[in-house]
Amino acid sequence: MKTNGKLQLYPCLRVAMCLIAGIYVGDATAACVPLVLWQWLFIGLLAVVLLLYLLNRHAIVQTLILFGIIVAGGAWRIAYGERQQRYAFSGEEEAYEAVVVAQPIEKKRSFKCELAIVRGRLAGHKVNAYFQKSHTDTAALSLTVGDGITAQSVFSHFDDDARVQRGGFSWRRQRMVRNIVARTFIASDAWKRAEVSVRGMTWLGRLGLSLQSLRQRLLRRLRGSSVSEDAYATIAAMTLGDKTALTTQLRESYSKAGVSHVLALSGLHLGIIYAMLALLLGRLRNTVVGLVSTITLIWLFALMVGMSPGIVRSAAMFTLYASMTYLSREYLTLNSLAAAATIILVASPAMLWDVGFQMSFLAVLGIVIGHAMVRNNRFYVRYSRRGVVGKLVSLVFVSLAAQTFVLPLVMYYFGNVPLYFILANIVAVPLTTLIIYVSILLFVLSPLCALGTLTDVAWQWLAAAVGWLASGMNSLLSLIAKLPGASVEGVYISAVQLFAMYLLIAALLCVWRYCQRMYDSAHGTPIDRI
Repeated sequence: MKTNGKLQLYPCLRVAMCLIAGIYVGDATAACVPLVLWQWLFIGLLAVVLLLYLLNRHAIVQTLILFGIIVAGGAWRIAYGERQQRYAFSGEEEAYEAVVVAQPIEKKRSFKCELAIVRGRLAGHKVNAYFQKSHTDTAALSLTVGDGITAQSVFSHFDDDARVQRGGFSWRRQRMVRNIVARTFIASDAWKRAEVSVRGMTWLGRLGLSLQSLRQRLLRRLRGSSVSEDAYATIAAMTLGDKTALTTQLRESYSKAGVSHVLALSGLHLGIIYAMLALLLGRLRNTVVGLVSTITLIWLFALMVGMSPGIVRSAAMFTLYASMTYLSREYLTLNSLAAAATIILVASPAMLWDVGFQMSFLAVLGIVIGHAMVRNNRFYVRYSRRGVVGKLVSLVFVSLAAQTFVLPLVMYYFGNVPLYFILANIVAVPLTTLIIYVSILLFVLSPLCALGTLTDVAWQWLAAAVGWLASGMNSLLSLIAKLPGASVEGVYISAVQLFAMYLLIAALLCVWRYCQRMYDSAHGTPIDRI
């Protein structure tokens, strides 16, 4: 099918761009533009475009109005979401029932825990709860995901509504993304365990709670094995999305080496799981049963690990990929990436300000654009198909493309520039693949250990193997992080500089593309079109 322009190949890209513009506009004008105005603007534009469509007139005007509808819809969605999370607190105690949705973490003066309110004024939202800590009372630390409590405490707003002093990271945005509307301090005598009904939660919330309880059981089983603390922390983070055991030193080693992404569940991890599912399904993978099974298992895994932005983006893209493969349709990665962004932002517009969301999408965008730029390059074509050398060339290319697009954001939020990221990725990616494969076998065998000594011995051997792999990776990455000049620290940039850096990247890509076209024309080779 012929199109009247390259942008026509990516309809979801245009929708995503308009939606993002609308969300930004709605957020920027939240203080002065009422919600009802966006609502009536959306309805009015929709009525106009329907009238023009019925009259079969002004096709270009119809298209422009459709873009306006999407912008108005984005503004309406973010304004409505912010209003839903806006509460007034009087400073008086409130009684409520809640369910633990995140494992308690020990702090200096309290035990921090995330609660989902199921009965009370804040029902349907989450709060950060700080349980009183004392030498004689550590009951809060024994709480686990799925436990119910009744409590009475004072809710309050968060103090850090503005951005932190260094970087562009905003805690207020992060809490809005996670539907956390308040914080509270709970005294030792102001709460107790209780059987709490979760019928007030959505069916998706109840399913997620059950799957996260399963995750905690798997984590407890893994912690009870012979693996070291750092090895356990690494395995838990890259397989089940639990980062609570990661030490500051371990996080810094991965950050300085430039491979923090392997500790955050994303496309790399879900891609490995998707490949394993395709292998297990065999011939069934191209059937309706295979399609439904793959999509169902992918989203159940996403629910189990907490639906982080990176894993949601990956799950949406793999869902589209599996569907297009089943329908024997061409899979346009850029279009699928835009479709995934649209789905996520419609469901949760505040996700636009989530650091993980931004980095995840920009990394994939860099890989997509980079591959389109070099897929007809003689060097890349020649060496990327040569067995082990080809895998190495592809890995270096993916690392370089992703890092190029993510680096400005890393400088903006965290102020560091890792210099040995290619070497670190060559080490981390193969080992991460092995760790995930062995860990899946480990978790599958966990329920079978009660059947006999043989399965228990096999489980212990697998646990030792995955622990050895994780320890080896930690040691190698720590060594890379300690190399001279491994990371440049304190290079924070402003929002204007961030924008300028992305303009520079776009300009360099255009120059590369122009030179490539000139070279192809001069040598009579076919010109690849993005």
